[in-house]
Amino acid sequence: MPERKTLLKQMANKANAQKSTGPRTPQGKARCARNPCKHGLLSRQVVVADVDGAGAAEFEKLLESLHAQFQPADAVEHALVDRVASCYWRLRRAQRYEVGAVGDAFEHDQFTSCPGRRVASLSSDIRRLSIPLGIEKFVLHALQKPAEQLAGHERAERDSALRAAAESLQPPAQDIKDPVVLQAALKAQQARVTELEDLIRDCRSRLPDAQERDLQACARLPLLAALPKADELHRLIRYETMLDRQLHRALRELRHRQTRRDQDPHETPQPGAITERTPREQ
Repeated sequence: MPERKTLLKQMANKANAQKSTGPRTPQGKARCARNPCKHGLLSRQVVVADVDGAGAAEFEKLLESLHAQFQPADAVEHALVDRVASCYWRLRRAQRYEVGAVGDAFEHDQFTSCPGRRVASLSSDIRRLSIPLGIEKFVLHALQKPAEQLAGHERAERDSALRAAAESLQPPAQDIKDPVVLQAALKAQQARVTELEDLIRDCRSRLPDAQERDLQACARLPLLAALPKADELHRLIRYETMLDRQLHRALRELRHRQTRRDQDPHETPQPGAITERTPREQ
């Protein structure tokens, strides 16, 4: 009779097992996916979903490999191994930040297009000098025409130039209609036009050299993107330096505790037992 009950129980168990299909809903599958994870507390603190993506599984693999390598024997050593894993993970995130910063700098307009700073400066100077040159040529043309053929605005410019020329004579002339005043005005006006034309000609003569130097500068621009910007680089260096210090401190403490335990299995070093520091650390 007991054997018959056992047989019936086995048959019932097999029938019930056919009805078990495992989790069907997405929520149930997500819960079952976390079954291999021991606790996941550290991954929730270290892994940033929006930044690390699906990095929780990778972090758990890193944590398990470090635990398998160091074989922590107590809670303190477990915490030290967790600190080592956290530092490794955050250093890897800093490297991804550096790659992103370099890529952002390279894709920025200042690296994808040649700014042409020297050519733009010379072109701006030419435009700036062309406006007064046009005015001075207009006045010169007004001085060269007979007074009766001038329009109102031309006559005003002519009279202004004649008064300036009369005041520049030694002694100053009282009548702006004096032929001497006209000759002085023509001479001064022609000198201003010639000076402006020389400046513009000099700027245009320097354009080919400026264009060549701008092209050379553009060729060097990608090299400037090999590092992040100064403020990002300084922040990255400070962050990595802090993590390096924490990592080496945790590794040194962990190795010291394991060395003491290997030498005397009955003695467990107390947390923070290491007080000696090398001159470089001090």
